[in-house]
Amino acid sequence: MRSCTGLKGLKVFVVGVVVLGGASACGPAEPMDDGGPGDLCARASVACPRASMLIEASELAASLVTPGRVIVDLRSEELYAAGHVPGARRLDPSLLRAEVEGVAGQVAPRVDVEAALGAIGVEQGAEVVAYDEGSGLAAGRLAWTAALYGGVAVRALDGGWTAWSSGGYSQEQAAAAPTPATLTLNGGDEAVRVDAAWVLAHLEDPKVALVDARALEEFDAGHIPGARWIPWQASKGADDRYLDDAGLTAVYEQAGALAAETIVAYCQTGSRASVTWASLKLLGHRDVRLYDGSWAEWGSDPTLPKAP
Repeated sequence: MRSCTGLKGLKVFVVGVVVLGGASACGPAEPMDDGGPGDLCARASVACPRASMLIEASELAASLVTPGRVIVDLRSEELYAAGHVPGARRLDPSLLRAEVEGVAGQVAPRVDVEAALGAIGVEQGAEVVAYDEGSGLAAGRLAWTAALYGGVAVRALDGGWTAWSSGGYSQEQAAAAPTPATLTLNGGDEAVRVDAAWVLAHLEDPKVALVDARALEEFDAGHIPGARWIPWQASKGADDRYLDDAGLTAVYEQAGALAAETIVAYCQTGSRASVTWASLKLLGHRDVRLYDGSWAEWGSDPTLPKAP
């Protein structure tokens, strides 16, 4: 694995690229050819999967009552009570996390995720539209969890509550009272999650790129050897929406990550890295994974190598 590319240059670039903001009018995903990892949808004659991963506030407002759709609010109980998308059901995102062998913040066991989603009436095959306050952290983490376990499709409200409230769309204060469902999650892709042993075994693999999504101070204090520093905020515009395809491509290409066959994102506990994961999936990269234990695990294990 190659070492981290020029951080000073990336810092300057990130400040400049954020102004690109906003989503492109990318249509539904189409099959890609077999040209390799570099043939991203943003640079090829195919549509990006943006429409299957994100939903605009205007589209959601025009389709609030859609069969098979469950709108999920991932904000605090207080914010939910103050006003939420009509019909939205609140889910505490901490129910999707668990402490595993002393490492906090890892993905909860499948049965616990099934129980949490089933309790708010999510059924097998449902389309879940998820939103948080706007950062995309909780919504991205839910989307990644759904990719891991399968069973439901998750689209994030692009811009989250920021987009909804600033757009002047209708709100309600009454809490939803859904009928609980029995949910079985299957058909997911366990390869989207890697552990410390996998990362250690691939530290020198030139086909793998590690992306550290934490703040620069955290990265400078210690990181996984060879990791590239690309803060998660670099994927978002000032309006909390994901950058368009050209903007996202520029962010990750400048750091030399897009040429890798496999990209692994990590942060402290896997929340910020979920935005990185989602950003690369938006570009149609074939193999994007998340190191769930992240620095909380790696940094606390004296047997694992660290940089600088």
